[in-house]
Amino acid sequence: MDKDTFITVGEECTYEFEEKKSIFIASVFVVTSKEQAQARVDELKQKYYDATHNCYAYVLRDGAYRKFSDDGEPSGTAGMPILNVIERLSLCNTLVVVTRYFGGIKLGAGGLVRAYSTAAAEVLTKAGKSIYVKGSRGTIDVDYDDLGLVERYLNSSGVTVDAKTFGNGVTISVTTNKPWEEIENTVTDICAGGAICELEGNVWVKQSDID
Repeated sequence: MDKDTFITVGEECTYEFEEKKSIFIASVFVVTSKEQAQARVDELKQKYYDATHNCYAYVLRDGAYRKFSDDGEPSGTAGMPILNVIERLSLCNTLVVVTRYFGGIKLGAGGLVRAYSTAAAEVLTKAGKSIYVKGSRGTIDVDYDDLGLVERYLNSSGVTVDAKTFGNGVTISVTTNKPWEEIENTVTDICAGGAICELEGNVWVKQSDID
């Protein structure tokens, strides 16, 4: 994969199972920075504030950065097994958090490794895989008379309309993996020069799912 493309999970989801009365809840997220990953971990720690452990692992940008945590479980029995599953699937920009509610029966080191590995593998199987590419985020200002034609073009071109703001005209907020110049030129032609297209920056956009 080049620097403008990566493979991660297809959807953010959860998977839950029970092992010897302990409840394991695995959650998976797409993350593109250390700060975003930590924020997700903190969110789950607040959500599952009464859990015994919230163990996690994540990989950023083709393995350039990786981090894991056993969160109180015996060293090497939780975070590393989760990380191993992520890397075995060749995923990046992927965070898996496995929350455990202790059920009163100890699993032993081997049992913990199996449980955390299973939790990670099952949630990642459920999530599937997708290719993300570097895209653009911007706004398109059009008159009301041109709105219908512009929307039809955006929808037929696979451009995602994130929001619309109505005032003297309409401001359409979009994300796309198409070249911004192509969007700008086409919309300008549709509106006979009466549109304003502003590029706000780059974002990661899902291109397609992988079977």
